[in-house]
Amino acid sequence: MNFRDAVLHLVGDREQTAYTPIRKAETENVSVSKPVRFVLPEQAHFPDGRRNYSNIIAYLNKGRGIDMNIINTLIASGQIYQGVQYNGLHIVGYNDEGMAFYRFNDNRNWVDYRLQTLRASPTATDTYQAEAVSSKYVDNILLKDNTKIFKNNLVVSTGKNAQGEISYAAFRIASTNYRFRGEVAGSDKASGFLIESEGMNDCVYVFESFIDAMSHANLYNIKYGNKDAWKLHNRLALGGTADTALMELLKRKPNIRNICLCLDNDSAGRTASATIRQKLMSMGYMNVYERFSREKDYNEELMMVRKTEIEISYE
Repeated sequence: MNFRDAVLHLVGDREQTAYTPIRKAETENVSVSKPVRFVLPEQAHFPDGRRNYSNIIAYLNKGRGIDMNIINTLIASGQIYQGVQYNGLHIVGYNDEGMAFYRFNDNRNWVDYRLQTLRASPTATDTYQAEAVSSKYVDNILLKDNTKIFKNNLVVSTGKNAQGEISYAAFRIASTNYRFRGEVAGSDKASGFLIESEGMNDCVYVFESFIDAMSHANLYNIKYGNKDAWKLHNRLALGGTADTALMELLKRKPNIRNICLCLDNDSAGRTASATIRQKLMSMGYMNVYERFSREKDYNEELMMVRKTEIEISYE
């Protein structure tokens, strides 16, 4: 009796039961982690094609108290911009003309999906293939009754790697009424948001968020009564409490010997600050200081200063 006949004999149905060998590879759930492609959020534009920064300027200046000269300088350098985010859609890349392309988050089929040759940003050189729908059709998608998609305007802050390419981006909604923030998928934590000093400087101030870095720069201006005083020092935003970006910066800038840790004035910030300080001291950095805000963070301190300025102006 061969193996097939033996199996049929055991199951007791020689006429109706068919034995089909099951290949092991088909029964195993093989999980292969694919690297997440880093794609920058789309730049907001006016209907006439001009780049739109109006929402983030209002948010940073009126909502967060940051001076226009700091905002404009960082916009001009490309370190911050007004991004577009759709609830329900995710960006998959840009074509040769810089047009953004999207897919539904839930991977539903869309009648206008087309195979496109895309890149991760309008200036990226490497290309890839992806099925997506052009951003010029997104407004039509938003009008459909069966979708629950809405548009957010984001403040996007960027960081560059050692090759000068943008490889990190953090975002937050440009509104003080809602709390929505995070990092773009695929971001390299080693490439934090860095405001570099003009000329060589051996000091860096370290923060959790780019808003706090900008706020500290503004407080520096107020302290010294000079709108350009903020340009004298380096400021780095870690995008949280992990020290990855700081360690990378110290490799790139070996001249930095003075480090001021300005993390949030809360339990998580103080714990992380103490840990980072101990690590830096063990690495041979002797001038490591902890500089906590008088409020929860440096933006809250800036807002308190602004409030005082307003109160004083009415006396």
